Amino acid sequence: MYPYIDDVARAQGALMLTYHVSSATHKADTFWLSTAIHYAKSAKAHMYTLMREGSREANILKRLWWCCILRDRIMALGLRGPLHIKPADFDFTQPGFVEADFRDEIRGSMVYDSTAKQVLVQLAGMLCELAVALNNILEVLYRETPFRPGGHHNPPSPEDLKTWSLGLDNWYEKALAKLRLPTPRANKSLVLFTNMIYIYYKYASQPPFHL
Repeated sequence: MYPYIDDVARAQGALMLTYHVSSATHKADTFWLSTAIHYAKSAKAHMYTLMREGSREANILKRLWWCCILRDRIMALGLRGPLHIKPADFDFTQPGFVEADFRDEIRGSMVYDSTAKQVLVQLAGMLCELAVALNNILEVLYRETPFRPGGHHNPPSPEDLKTWSLGLDNWYEKALAKLRLPTPRANKSLVLFTNMIYIYYKYASQPPFHL
């Protein structure tokens, strides 16, 4: 039995609870996200790259960690709050979701056929790439402490801003080339998830997001 399976389960449960809307507090989703990241780190999910590539343990932890990253970016984008997983906290040159991560379940789904499942994996991979493209933009826009003249952290240079904006535009061009827009007869889930990803991009590409 994987030694950190309890922490993995706790992190997964906390991630699900980030979608709960509480009438008692407007910060419940942020609390559950922090809890999910805490347990994910306790399970060493952020260190999955040090495990044997392709092993069951590495796949479980990779999926958990990238789900934390995705939820963090989506919540920061929608709620205009600071990132919990900073760009410096992880090597974001590591790839997000790829088809090989789901090879054991693509043909075993009771909900989707294998073709739809493959497209869903592609969508998840493109969402990971969008999350990376948003890294620096979100960190600058929603810093916990503002930039101050002469402070320890300098504000981004015009060259940095241009590079980050181009990265977002490049993601869009790649997405258009790789992802076909769903037809009216397409699986409803594919239509929903494809449109959702493009909505994230369109929102991020508008001022003040697009720097």
